[in-house]
Amino acid sequence: MTTLISFLGKNRRDPVHGYQRASYEFPDGAQVKTAFFGAALVQRLKPDRTLLLGTAGSMWDALDFDPDAPEWAELVDATEQASVDQGLLDRVSLRAREAMPGAELVLIPYGRDEAAQMDLLANLAARVGQGEQVVLDITHGFRHLPLLALVAARYLSHVRQAVVTDIYYGALEMTANGVTPVLKLDGLLRMLDWVEALAAHDASGNYGVFAPLLVRDGLKPEAASRLESAAYLERVTNVSDARAIVTPLLDDIARLGGPTGLFKEQLAQRLAWARKPDRESRELALHLAYLARKDFLRATIYLQESAISAACSRLKLDPGAHGQREEARESMKANPGFRSLSDIRNMLAHGTVGGDSGRSRSAVAATASAGALAAKLAELRVLLEAQRKG
Repeated sequence: MTTLISFLGKNRRDPVHGYQRASYEFPDGAQVKTAFFGAALVQRLKPDRTLLLGTAGSMWDALDFDPDAPEWAELVDATEQASVDQGLLDRVSLRAREAMPGAELVLIPYGRDEAAQMDLLANLAARVGQGEQVVLDITHGFRHLPLLALVAARYLSHVRQAVVTDIYYGALEMTANGVTPVLKLDGLLRMLDWVEALAAHDASGNYGVFAPLLVRDGLKPEAASRLESAAYLERVTNVSDARAIVTPLLDDIARLGGPTGLFKEQLAQRLAWARKPDRESRELALHLAYLARKDFLRATIYLQESAISAACSRLKLDPGAHGQREEARESMKANPGFRSLSDIRNMLAHGTVGGDSGRSRSAVAATASAGALAAKLAELRVLLEAQRKG
């Protein structure tokens, strides 16, 4: 089901000629002449229904229905007095639907304050069904309404799982030679998708959230699927296999255009761990990344694995071979810093450390708060680094 949401603004109505009409030209060259751009969109898109949103003083009398109808004079007078109410809109709805099938007339607040703005969003959420496709028209609203419309687009996508496919704007101020261009602003939605994906990654570390956005800009679906697999592997600490997938994909991503072109540097920074020269440095980079997002268990695991990889390098062992990593781990058990790190890892994984030894009490103290744990991990990181260099 497709719903068009169109905002009605306030305009000056000529008592003889009515509202100014414009010849709106769509990107494909088709033109529709009308005073209300929403009517042109209904004609072009044929939505299942249209929500016409306006305030008490919006140009409701721009709606095209019989001027001899008894409700017409009442609507014109109320519009001029900025006193339109929902009851009047309900009375004229039947007439409006004769000219615009599926139209619903909805009174909204002016949005002067936060409470009114939230009321608008709640009103939209109540009227948009789960999973609907939504098209937004921001042509005639007050100048602050396009900002609310963008927020509404994200709000509906999360609260109603609605798919906002397009945002249209009839740019009257860009009229030239009697033709008013119609702008499609759906690129703004695609950029907001990236902003949200970056925030989601920074909170979770899951770069699989970028996969559908990359496909939209030209990455092959099978490549995007591999990126999701790599995200899973990295999050379960299988760094080697994750890196084997990510590294060649970085070059593919670098060649993409669209919104990816705007955000690919930020994405490359978040995948920079895969470019590190050795396993030790890759695991250390992931430790720092997870520590920054306060994912302390993964941060601890990656710091511990980085120390084991460093031991493999020192002992000339293969860091990718399980048996040789275990040999390196055994060699680290006498290291006080590594023992402390192991105790903290066990405390985080199991909620307890065996016994009531000094080591156990130290691990409990280190995990008493986020601040204490971050400070302890930083201390151990410096200690292990100094021991490696020594």
